[in-house]
Amino acid sequence: MARPGFASSIRRWAVFKYWKFYLSMVAFLAGMALLVAVGVGYGVLPVLAVLSVSAGAFVLNYRTNSLLRRRLTVYKSSLIAFADYKLLRRKTKRLFPDNDTCPECLEMWEEVNTRNARRAYEVFVSLEGLWIKAGQYLSSRADVLPDVFIMTLSKCQDEVPSKDLDDIRETIESEFGRPLSSVFEFFDPKPLACASIAQVHRATFRGEDVVVKVQHKAIKEVIEQDLENLRRIVSWFAWAEPDFDFRPLMNEWSKEVPYELDFIHEAENLRRVERESLEAVRSRKDLGMSFKAIFPQVYDELLTEKVLVMNYIDGFKVSDIKELDARKVDRVALIQDIARAYGNQIFRFGFFNADPHPGNILVVAEKGKKATPALLDFGLTKEIDEKTQRGFSKLVLAAADGDISMLLNSLDDVGVKFNFNSQIIAKESLKMTKFFFRDSGKRKTAQLKEEKAKRKEKQKEIKLQDDESLGRNPVDAFPESLVFFQRTIFLIRGLATLLEVHLQYLDLLVPFAKSNLRGTFQIDKPFPFPRTIEVQSQLSAKLINLAAKLERDGSLTGCQIVVWQNGQFLAEIACGRRDKYTENAVTPSTLFNVYSCTKALTAMALHRCVEMELVNYSDYIHQHWPRFRTKCTVEQVLRHTSGLQNAGGEAIEKNFFSVCNWDRMIRLMEEADPTTAPGSEESYHYLSFGWIVGGLVEKVSKTPFREFVRREITGPLGIVDEMQIGLEDPMNENLAMVCFDLEGEKKKMKRKLGRAALTGQLGKRMKDIHELANSEAAEKGLMSNPTMFNHISVKEAAIPAANGHFSARALAKLYATLANGGVIPGTSKRLLKAETVALLNSFSSVSRPNAQEAGYGLGLQVFRTDADDPAPVFGHSGIGGSLGGCDPRSKTAFGLTLNQLTFDHGAGFEIMKLIFDALGLQPLAAFNNGGMIERNQLLAMA
Repeated sequence: MARPGFASSIRRWAVFKYWKFYLSMVAFLAGMALLVAVGVGYGVLPVLAVLSVSAGAFVLNYRTNSLLRRRLTVYKSSLIAFADYKLLRRKTKRLFPDNDTCPECLEMWEEVNTRNARRAYEVFVSLEGLWIKAGQYLSSRADVLPDVFIMTLSKCQDEVPSKDLDDIRETIESEFGRPLSSVFEFFDPKPLACASIAQVHRATFRGEDVVVKVQHKAIKEVIEQDLENLRRIVSWFAWAEPDFDFRPLMNEWSKEVPYELDFIHEAENLRRVERESLEAVRSRKDLGMSFKAIFPQVYDELLTEKVLVMNYIDGFKVSDIKELDARKVDRVALIQDIARAYGNQIFRFGFFNADPHPGNILVVAEKGKKATPALLDFGLTKEIDEKTQRGFSKLVLAAADGDISMLLNSLDDVGVKFNFNSQIIAKESLKMTKFFFRDSGKRKTAQLKEEKAKRKEKQKEIKLQDDESLGRNPVDAFPESLVFFQRTIFLIRGLATLLEVHLQYLDLLVPFAKSNLRGTFQIDKPFPFPRTIEVQSQLSAKLINLAAKLERDGSLTGCQIVVWQNGQFLAEIACGRRDKYTENAVTPSTLFNVYSCTKALTAMALHRCVEMELVNYSDYIHQHWPRFRTKCTVEQVLRHTSGLQNAGGEAIEKNFFSVCNWDRMIRLMEEADPTTAPGSEESYHYLSFGWIVGGLVEKVSKTPFREFVRREITGPLGIVDEMQIGLEDPMNENLAMVCFDLEGEKKKMKRKLGRAALTGQLGKRMKDIHELANSEAAEKGLMSNPTMFNHISVKEAAIPAANGHFSARALAKLYATLANGGVIPGTSKRLLKAETVALLNSFSSVSRPNAQEAGYGLGLQVFRTDADDPAPVFGHSGIGGSLGGCDPRSKTAFGLTLNQLTFDHGAGFEIMKLIFDALGLQPLAAFNNGGMIERNQLLAMA
């Protein structure tokens, strides 16, 4: 029976026993609260915070509860490091307000870096478990972290304190059910390396040298707590310093790390990677993707969940600079082999080592032979599906080509979700990705600080430009697979930097990415040139031959060409590829973004409204649209003389994705002030034309614009599926991808400018465009952004001046109807009145171009054969070369769609010249002397 007062004695004993713990918790929580003040800058409070936390940590040294002690040690160390850097930042800002890269300032940073690198290493090693992996990862980031961190944390790769041999013996004997001495003839008690989950010993098995990987005792419980602690620390740092948000990496680790505790799983991973690598080496001979690598061999009879036995590989660490120099290893070739080995894993097979660090790579350098990397430790791997592989491939090629829309599409493919109100998406995504894939090169503290300062300035600029982005993270969702892809990229970059190898990383990955998209990893071969001839004729044959020549010359990727005359098809072909990365063939029903060719369809909708007596050409817009501020007529908008050519431009410059918001753009049209007096000057309304006309159609018809177009234009023509303003199904696979090579076009322009024959009006225009292409506007990415219309959010948006997705046969049928006086070919149904069609190619007093120009009629472009031509050809072209039009005299209509954009429209004009010559039509003056350049369109985009 218990003595009286026993319970109260126990309580008193507990209070006495654990008073240090309670005190430490109070001190710890006080320290956390006070440390928040560091971020808002309250004088002495940061010092008190550090003292409070340190006091709590001191008391905790007496605790015997190891898991609790580990947790609080993590929190304490993180807070101290955070406070250390915050205090230094405040101090340097106070002492060196104008020069934080002076020697005195850099010395202070070096001192703090040394102190925190040592502290981090000591904490990682003392805690072991997952923290060793954190140190290993950080030690591979020589491209980002200061040298002192790399040198200090590199010890985490294989210099972790080893476990007691009795523990190792117990695990081996428990797994195999027999004494250690009966399993191995020799077992070295001194480990070769010790890591977070296991340690490796050298041994002899049946006379062969082997290595034995043995899992630490009770490591599972430790790993589980480490994951929880790391999650909390990462979340706290993401809140305190949004620039350092590693939560996606943490979430993925939480799922994948438990697999590392199963060595049977690791052995299966190792065999698979080795098998696939050998298959790649056997099937591929081209130098762009060939590589050599060594993999350990597993002893199946000695494989369990906690013990893994492999053959011994006689090599040295890849980060051992002295040994590399002593063996005269070609560092460039070594890094290339490593990069290509990982490229093969990611892009060919979609199965790769997701936990790379220098400690997992050895170098085997036999005398007289090329040094070969040995790839170890496949406990943590990642498998990605074909869609994600293709997304990664597009990501690499987009970065290499500077294609911002392909970049955004690739990120969308792999699961990145953006907040499209953020300015950083429109202007900074390409820069961010090029930084991600940048060439390797070691940088010192001063360079790192300078880069950080530049990033901060850019963030300030972005926030000032767009209030909607304040406090917003541009990324709404970050996929798990991209986290490990990023880790692999960083390993190779960091390793190249550590070895002082200038690695052109993108150049190594591009062959793998291209091969993935092509579906073959054999020696590179030219793409075939697919072709479809719907209408057999001499003209079709000539057009196919010309298109093939243009493709060989690099001027054409894919196209459709359709020619009507007297209501009959004369030619219809579809040829080339829908994009420059794959063999996907263009078909007659493929939809192309035809840019400003869209304006013709938009104008037709307004002409129908006039015929329906809903509005007159002479009406002021505000008569039907009361909120519309500018006093201009319907006719002035159609003729591009309203003065509103820049309406909405400022909003689009700040955030390109504003074009996706119909209501916002309509509101901007209402509120815009004219740049020039309405009716005084013709100036191309590149984007504003569509929203003004489309908005007016909605006001007078009381019908949504796209619904009105379907009901009144595309429906009666029977081309609803092949003539859309904003795609109904943006995931439609039969879409042509817009291709544009800004650098290539600039070089081509430079070559043409060097020709003496390029003089006069054409020469002046070419020089104007060349200067524009090399201007600040081009550097900002605006000039190179016709391809932004590839993005899914833009493809489905209603942009009535520039976002039509048409087939050439739909475009040709629209103009065949106009060439036929408004009557739909093959029917007696009238789309427009004859008198309306007659107005389309009429000039106003403001718009009277000479024979070398194209002017604007009533919503369409007008092309003359000479200055006195009474019945000129009319239609509309799009930036890059797509074109639709008709010659009413011969009742000829044509539709041309192209997906490779060019400055000079060279391919388009060669095709049109062939058509006019073949039909015996008088050539248009605008197509002579090398072609007409739509300078106004290019200027509007810039």
